[in-house]
Amino acid sequence: MLVKRPRTQALACGLWVAFTLLPAGHADDANPVPTDTAPIETIKPLEEEKLPDIEARIFDLNVARRSRSERVYLLAPLDKTAELPLEGRVLLLKKDSSPAMAVLILKVYPETFQFAGKKVRAYDSFEKLNPGDKFKSVQKISDIIPAPPEQTPQDRADLREIEAKPTTAPLPPLPNPAQAVEPALVPSSEASKAGVAPDAPPPPPGGSSAVVSPEITPEASPSQTPTPPPGAISEPVKSDSDDESRDDQSSVIIEEINPLDTNRFGISAELAFIRNAAPQTVGSGYYVGGGIRGSLELGQSVFLKGARLQDSLGVELGVFNYRVAGFKIPADSFTLYPIIGTLRYSLIFSEDFSLYFYAGLVYNLITSNTAATDADSIAQLGQVQPAGGMGLLFRVGPSWYTRVDLGIDMIGLGLVLRF
Repeated sequence: MLVKRPRTQALACGLWVAFTLLPAGHADDANPVPTDTAPIETIKPLEEEKLPDIEARIFDLNVARRSRSERVYLLAPLDKTAELPLEGRVLLLKKDSSPAMAVLILKVYPETFQFAGKKVRAYDSFEKLNPGDKFKSVQKISDIIPAPPEQTPQDRADLREIEAKPTTAPLPPLPNPAQAVEPALVPSSEASKAGVAPDAPPPPPGGSSAVVSPEITPEASPSQTPTPPPGAISEPVKSDSDDESRDDQSSVIIEEINPLDTNRFGISAELAFIRNAAPQTVGSGYYVGGGIRGSLELGQSVFLKGARLQDSLGVELGVFNYRVAGFKIPADSFTLYPIIGTLRYSLIFSEDFSLYFYAGLVYNLITSNTAATDADSIAQLGQVQPAGGMGLLFRVGPSWYTRVDLGIDMIGLGLVLRF
């Protein structure tokens, strides 16, 4: 339960000593516990001392075990529904109404509802605690902060004064050192009596006067720079070289162009009408087949480096498969794997669309046939043929494109994964 600290001086003194002199408890590792030859010092409260109010938690506990050094004790709260204290907190153990010992919690054992406490201060005759002894434990929760004092009329008037906006007039600007103070002119009648030229400033006292040519004045001299008065902030002098370097940097930033296509590799799966030699009795030389391709970009922005139009150069290698039946006679059957290698030049208009041109060779590899004796048919279907044409790439998703090939070697449609 949470209660306010009782007003008794004994409890006030015990809590004050336990929490104020906590560092002294850690010194027990270096200084052993006093023996009978060194009696424990009894601290008596000061009657005139007024301690602050605190919020404390009070619960009963008993001593379960103690170490042989009589420094560490195993303590168990009697109320099993209470909350165990946290490690690092300090408890004040009381016997009846007198403080007995202040302990520092070293470790908490939730499974057995116990905790280990190290002695940091003993009071009166409680040099050690015996197993089975019961005590009342007081744990400090927080200090009770008193309510703020009531404001007086003078306090409220002062607060309104400091919260109001300042009405002080701004300070006058500093004088410009470049502007010289115009000296007083001497009338011609008085100047003739004094022997001074009319309209000339009087000579400084105790010094010689300097004659300044009207053609050369301090304002007209470009090499002279006015010296600011002490305490004035001088502005940095801008030079033409700074403006030129700034123009160069801005031009570099403007000319920086990001590439439209950052992918270097591609894998394609394609269905196509593949062109090959045709028998004399058949008018079409295209056969339905499918295959895969792999592409590699060799260079980006080779010739075109604009912001809306760029180019690239790459190579592509593909393997397709199709079957030819009834080439010369109905019993003919051939299985071919054309290997296509091309050099590709692409015009990139945006990240979503590009146009490319390709050129290369097609090697037709025959793996099986039913007309092995027909060398003429094998020679016609297995010959090396040129490859060339154009194609389009459309982006249909992240890293996925659709390709269309229109060439002398095939007419195909496929799907491309680029990375």
